[in-house]
Amino acid sequence: MIQFFQMPYFLDGNNLIGRARRTARPTEADRAALVAEVAERLRRSKASAVLFFDGGGERSSTLGSLSIRAAGGSADEAILREIERSRTPGEIVVVTADRDLSRRAHDLGAKRSSPEDFWRRVGAGAAQAQKETVVDVEDWMKYFEDEGNRERLRSVPGSSVHRFICPRSSLMEPQSTDELMNR
Repeated sequence: MIQFFQMPYFLDGNNLIGRARRTARPTEADRAALVAEVAERLRRSKASAVLFFDGGGERSSTLGSLSIRAAGGSADEAILREIERSRTPGEIVVVTADRDLSRRAHDLGAKRSSPEDFWRRVGAGAAQAQKETVVDVEDWMKYFEDEGNRERLRSVPGSSVHRFICPRSSLMEPQSTDELMNR
């Protein structure tokens, strides 16, 4: 039996892949991509999940707060067995677009979530997060070293005060354009 200290997600892996990639038969590469994406999102969100895949043996592995299970048959049946074994099925959230699995899990006392809602709850994926946090400081320095760029910026109405938001820190205070240019 799987035990958790926070509300776990039970993910219907093949269903999530089928939804995203529009395929009924995911490849090992599809599975690996899903594992990597879910593990990264969970790491940032502090959530935990068990990812069930159809087929394979009863093998399992763990990657941070993500447990990966090959169901040894139907992932749907493996998910339902784990809900039945749980002392607290109301704390489990089953993530699937499969209406039958969703209904059966709910009948056993579990909560349910659409894949779209799950992705929203666990935040941006690795690629999106990287886009938001990567800043090429050298490019900005070169830009502001160019007097022409500074003049253009000074001529923009309302550009005397700018807020700079750094995703990794909230320590930056608003500063006037002139203060920034004269450093």
